[in-house]
Amino acid sequence: MHRPPASRHLVFHMRPAELVKLANLRKAPARDFALGLPLAAEFKNIQARHRQLGKVGAAWSVVVPDDIKSACAIISCSRGVLTIRARDHAARFEFDRWLRSGGKDALAAAGGKLKSVKVLCS
Repeated sequence: MHRPPASRHLVFHMRPAELVKLANLRKAPARDFALGLPLAAEFKNIQARHRQLGKVGAAWSVVVPDDIKSACAIISCSRGVLTIRARDHAARFEFDRWLRSGGKDALAAAGGKLKSVKVLCS
């Protein structure tokens, strides 16, 4: 005699209300495709970063040459230490050359308090 698997056997003996409850448990939850909350969080993140960088961020966009800006990015500016991430060692070398040739003074003049610049390579 062939006996159906236990799970199928239970389904045949369930009441309709129990079947509906089981079907609802197996359904995937409805997805929320609204972008409001993720965009609000990202906007808040951008505002905090803008506050943190302050005048140095504005000076970066004006003073630093475009070829260096495309290869380097500001990571943070805290207590007068500007931290920059360079794309590679060649970009780090170019940025360091620019800093030594008067770039640091130009950034400090346009951006306020700037003690030192730390360059990281990714």
